[in-house]
Amino acid sequence: MTDSDEVVVINDRCYIDLESHVVAIQFDRVTFTVYVEEFLDFFNSINDVKDYLVKSDSYVIGTNMQGPATKVIVPKPEEQCS
Repeated sequence: MTDSDEVVVINDRCYIDLESHVVAIQFDRVTFTVYVEEFLDFFNSINDVKDYLVKSDSYVIGTNMQGPATKVIVPKPEEQCS
């Protein structure tokens, strides 16, 4: 998708339709859409989840090395006794 009078490409996963005022976010095969007026509430909720996961002792931040290196949050591995 490219910029047009109605659609702006924000990045490779995010778009905004200036006519309908809808933000679209794509993850794999799923597209989530929300009206601009609702976006900050959605963002704050997602940010709260991220903050929880980062602060939690049950999760760690790792690096996904498949393809371009990206940061991921994963369940903390259980310690193994030897």
